Amino acid sequence: MELEKTWRVSGLASTATPFRIQVHAGSPPPQANVLLEGGEALSLRYDPQHNRLLYLDYRPIQVDSSDDVRGDPVVVTDPRTSEQFTAQALLPHRSDDDVTFFLYIKNRDPLRFTPRPRHVWAEIQPLTRTETPLGDKYVFYDRDFVSSRPVPVFQWTAQKWPQLATKAAISVWFQTADVRPGLTHVVNSAEEKTLTVPGLRGVEFRVEPQPYKQNGLRVVVTEIHHTDALDTAVSVQLEPPPDGTLHRHYLGVGTTRHTFDYENRLRPKLHITSREDMLERAVRVPSRVVLIQD
Repeated sequence: MELEKTWRVSGLASTATPFRIQVHAGSPPPQANVLLEGGEALSLRYDPQHNRLLYLDYRPIQVDSSDDVRGDPVVVTDPRTSEQFTAQALLPHRSDDDVTFFLYIKNRDPLRFTPRPRHVWAEIQPLTRTETPLGDKYVFYDRDFVSSRPVPVFQWTAQKWPQLATKAAISVWFQTADVRPGLTHVVNSAEEKTLTVPGLRGVEFRVEPQPYKQNGLRVVVTEIHHTDALDTAVSVQLEPPPDGTLHRHYLGVGTTRHTFDYENRLRPKLHITSREDMLERAVRVPSRVVLIQD
């Protein structure tokens, strides 16, 4: 590729695709290996003195004026690889009764690409002005990223955010490797199922495939917690990633309804993973308190 030009990659698969970036300069030509899913916007600089490609420092507000940082960055370490990442929360965005939170990560080594993590678990606790917890935590585990950013920027939208909660405590864990789910089930579009997960007592999952639009598939998974398992937290996800996802929690009754929509009919895999397995050997970002502005 030529320098000082923007190059676009199209036709990516539904899974991460490896690419090699090579600049025709120096001997041997410097190169960088990346893993793209779609929506990334990488920024690299050629270092002629050392004949190498460097990933630029991420300064959020220079990419988008609304991406103002909140608090100091924190350095976290991957227990699997010992790689270090910088993590930092960005300014939350309020829209009516909803608040969207953001956090970016970047490998501290300028020679290393930062791929989107394979898994994430985020817990966001509403706080009052005096940082007193208000209501239940919001839990997120979908891999939802802001597009057109040079590094992974997580985004989580907390619906019906408490009006008196002017701050939030954000705790995040992410995995750079795959996590083995407690249960994997191939969804048959003509078959309803009730599932339980080995080792996960008091929780059952009702899987209901439904037609969606003209040729699509909707998968509704109802997660039911019995009285002895109301505090059990799990991740419910489908592979490949759906075109649309909605998680609706019914507080006080131990029920969550997950709706996954596909534009085309296929046989997706349902993965159910406990919180404990999601957090085992994960990269932990210590809790960050952020102010929510009107």
